[in-house]
Amino acid sequence: MGDGIQVLYVRPFSGADCANDHSLVLTKIRERLVVCKQTAQKFNVERFNLRKLSGLELRKQYQIRSQTDMQLWRIYMTVRTQIGLGKT
Repeated sequence: MGDGIQVLYVRPFSGADCANDHSLVLTKIRERLVVCKQTAQKFNVERFNLRKLSGLELRKQYQIRSQTDMQLWRIYMTVRTQIGLGKT
């Protein structure tokens, strides 16, 4: 196959229908993933400044937002349970 792909195991399974020529094929492969250096350099990696979290005002804004997100999640799960989708 292509570069970096090794086929380790192949096993065909015959179909349940005799009139059909399709068969299920079980394969086990190993693929080597490589990061292209040119592509990796194009993207800016965003770093987090954790020192900003020490500020009291920013910390309170984060707490308010996380509480709001949690309330929205609870509402979503309640509606989901009521319409019969259950929990995932």
